[in-house]
Amino acid sequence: MTFLILILFLLSFPLLSLSAPRKPPPLPILPIPSASQLQWQLPPMAIFFHFGPNTFTNSEWGSGHADPSVFNPTLLDASQWIRVAKDAGFSRVEALIYRER
Repeated sequence: MTFLILILFLLSFPLLSLSAPRKPPPLPILPIPSASQLQWQLPPMAIFFHFGPNTFTNSEWGSGHADPSVFNPTLLDASQWIRVAKDAGFSRVEALIYRER
C-alpha cells in the first residue's frame, strides 16, 4: 500500500508543473542589435595547420636533432589546404611551419 502511494505521489509531479503560473519573458534591453551586428559578433572559425619536420619523421614531438633534409615538401599544394578550409566554412587559417628548438 505504501508503495502504491509513493508511485502515485511521484506520478503527480508533472501535473504540478502544469498548474504553475506562467511569467511573461522580460522586455528586451534597448537598443536591440541588428542581424548584421549579431553576425559580426559570432566568432570566426579558425583552422590550425602544424607542418614541419615531425610531419615527415612520424613523431609527435621533435628533439631538434632531426636531419633538416627530411623536410623537403616537393608536392605540397598549400592552395588546396586553403580551398578545403574555405569550403568547410573556416574564415581564418593559422599555419605553424617550423617548431624545433
